[in-house]
Amino acid sequence: MGKAKGKWLLALLALAFAAILAAVLCMNFPMAEVHAETAVAKVTAATGETQTYEKLEDVIAVAGDKGYVTESGSYTAYIEQDGVRVGYASLQQAVNAIPSGNTEPVTIYIVDVDGDGVVEGGGVKVGSESGDTKNVIIDFGDLTYTVINPTVGSSGTETNGFQLLRGSKVVMQNGTLKAGTDAAAILIQKYCDLELIDMTIDVRGSNVQYAVSNNNGTTTFKGETNVYAREDWFAFDVCAWSSYGDVAVVFDESFTGSVEGKVEYSYYGTVPAGWEDKLDITFAEGNEGDYNITFSYGEGCNMDSVNITVYGGTFTNAVDTAYLAPGVALATDENNHYVVKNQATLVSEGYKVTLDNGVTRIAYETLAAALEAADGAEAAITLLDNVTESVTIAEGQNITLDLNGKTLTNSGDSHTLYNNGTLTIVGNGTVDNINHGRAALVNYGTAVLDGGKFTRSKEDGKSDSNSWYVILNQGTMTVNDGV
Repeated sequence: MGKAKGKWLLALLALAFAAILAAVLCMNFPMAEVHAETAVAKVTAATGETQTYEKLEDVIAVAGDKGYVTESGSYTAYIEQDGVRVGYASLQQAVNAIPSGNTEPVTIYIVDVDGDGVVEGGGVKVGSESGDTKNVIIDFGDLTYTVINPTVGSSGTETNGFQLLRGSKVVMQNGTLKAGTDAAAILIQKYCDLELIDMTIDVRGSNVQYAVSNNNGTTTFKGETNVYAREDWFAFDVCAWSSYGDVAVVFDESFTGSVEGKVEYSYYGTVPAGWEDKLDITFAEGNEGDYNITFSYGEGCNMDSVNITVYGGTFTNAVDTAYLAPGVALATDENNHYVVKNQATLVSEGYKVTLDNGVTRIAYETLAAALEAADGAEAAITLLDNVTESVTIAEGQNITLDLNGKTLTNSGDSHTLYNNGTLTIVGNGTVDNINHGRAALVNYGTAVLDGGKFTRSKEDGKSDSNSWYVILNQGTMTVNDGV
């Protein structure tokens, strides 16, 4: 009788302990059983994994104010720390559960609830206008997150899929973002530092005007991240505000993705002096991205003053000379796209010269090809390597030839340079002719010699062997100091 009574009492205590646990947590764990004999709480998470706690307060500390674990398959995001998984019904709830001002990033994982690879959820705000900040990594687990209503944003303008506010740090990785509601005009509106790693932002066929809008802080594109804009709209912008800090977009050296759409470079409000220092776009050296983009500029933003620097990447449209970093040029590939390459790479691949026509700077394998491409435009040609070639500057052409420390030698039984147009020669270097009866330079047009050495290196002084004029001038020629 005593033993039976003891077992009955023990069971009653266990039930009471479980009731207290449920009441205190005020949450829905899939399974929670408490063993009164050992005062151990065993919690089985939605994944089927089990975690055991020796103290009730440990369970409360894990769950408590952070959120709740729901029945398997009913949560769309979770945070896992110290082996404990806490699930949330929405991504926004998971973001809200992160303590404000956390220094170490907290990772939120998205869950494939239906097993179809697609998760639908409302818009997500990270941080608050009152100064609440979050340091968060959102790992989409190779899933597609489609933003549906309600969208987020400032009061009265809730048109964002994601609104990332100042002071926060956000990483989005391993997934795809789409818009599933016409209410979303901007898929990602950000005012903080943001990294996009192996993400696809695809708003084709939607109502989205800006796939990624950047108004403060730095956005860094990494890995195989892709951005596909709605037709005739913006893949991204950099838009500075007087009340915000600097804004920058960087495609770093690891970037291998694609960007398709317009790129807007603008200042919100009256454009002040020094506005250029607040905006920056960098395409880093070594990046292998494909860019089918066109630039547009806000009112008062002079395109010649913008901070856009291109060190690498492949572009469908030729990049403006003003944006190409020093020492790089464009080379066309088999698709007639423009690949950005530095001088050392160009030389190793057989390119001999670059042509800058004031619009862009393109590398060519021959000096003749560069002159043909220059056509009638005023252009500057720079030797990248020693060149063996004989060329003619046509009437109507205006060419500046930078010898750049290299040697230009004739090919065949021809004059090295034959000028019928306007030719200016600059830089250190040599123009040579090695054939009998041929000159290093023949001028029938207008020539200005500001640099270079002109020679017939195999001249032997014998009229029937190898001899002639080094320069033959039949036009107008100016020879300045240093030649």
